[in-house]
Amino acid sequence: MAAKVLSRFHATLRWIDGLPFEPTLDVFIRRKGLTDGHFALLLSALQRVGWIDEATAPDDFVALFSGEPCDCHVMWNRSVGKGILRDLFKMMLDGGFIKCPEGVQYLRLIESHFIYPDGQPVRGLKGGYASQKAQRVLQTCRKLLLIHPEAGNFRSMADQIREEFDDIRFDRFA
Repeated sequence: MAAKVLSRFHATLRWIDGLPFEPTLDVFIRRKGLTDGHFALLLSALQRVGWIDEATAPDDFVALFSGEPCDCHVMWNRSVGKGILRDLFKMMLDGGFIKCPEGVQYLRLIESHFIYPDGQPVRGLKGGYASQKAQRVLQTCRKLLLIHPEAGNFRSMADQIREEFDDIRFDRFA
């Protein structure tokens, strides 16, 4: 599959930590057995808790895990810490749900494809950490990715996990 033409976002050379940064079209490679449905559910859940902006196209989020180079953009809410974004991907990498293409670091992939709703790229992912509340969301994301698509109760398990996300979301305001 031929890569899309670079968007204006990717076409501009950016600077990170005083060094030139050339965004990549490379994306994460998902583990065998994980489907587009897993990542569509993950997107929905992350939108429910307010981490990913509602304007993010589901096709862009799913493409981020396709293993095929593409020019996809996911909108991260600026009010959510960058450490949470980094820890989300670290959890997926450490859990074996995704991997990076050979020779590409995961932070580069994140910085190449994540933007804020105002169009600015997400940069500087080396600092910060996920709070205790964010750890609950990360663990629930992990459960979602562990659902086996062939299981007869896939839909009911997904609904149960959605309810967990709703509990966490409403806890935020308590």
